Amino acid sequence: MTDRRNDSDMGAYREHLKQHGERHAEIHDRMHEALHMRGRTGRRGGLSGYGSFSIIYRQGRVLHDRAMKEFGLSGQQMGYLRYIYENPGVSQEELAKKQFIDKGAVAKSIKDMIEKGYVTREQNPDDKRAYCLFPTEKAEKIGRAGEECTEKIEEMLMEGLTEEEIKTFKTLLKKITDNMAKMLEGGKKE
Repeated sequence: MTDRRNDSDMGAYREHLKQHGERHAEIHDRMHEALHMRGRTGRRGGLSGYGSFSIIYRQGRVLHDRAMKEFGLSGQQMGYLRYIYENPGVSQEELAKKQFIDKGAVAKSIKDMIEKGYVTREQNPDDKRAYCLFPTEKAEKIGRAGEECTEKIEEMLMEGLTEEEIKTFKTLLKKITDNMAKMLEGGKKE
């Protein structure tokens, strides 16, 4: 694939790779190439509007990171923590799969969260090679702050949209998310 990123994008892209792993980047590149190959043109040669998804994602991460900074966590770690809180006993492998993140990146984040006292890891009684993740009481306290942050961000993002527009947006976003999940699972749509 020909790399269409400019020099200013490369630093952010390398940082993105560190956090999400090579598999994530490979999928991103395949998706970018597939969108470009379909002949849909936008300013950067890809799907018109695709850049908007990227901007929303990056800016959302910035907002979440700012909100979680006081707890010593990233916005991504808050997402992991929320999933662990909602699914106590989840394995790291399942967490990585459900979050569509590289196992190594998840392991690194979980290690940090354990050291900070937000998560405990216990050996799975059914599989001695696997571990189960559990939130601590400390995690419960920041879980509420994370939910409030997410709600505020969503409210700001939907400002000025009608109920019908929000409903349509959520329907379309679910379809796009489902298509992305199929791509990640190997059932690539052509």
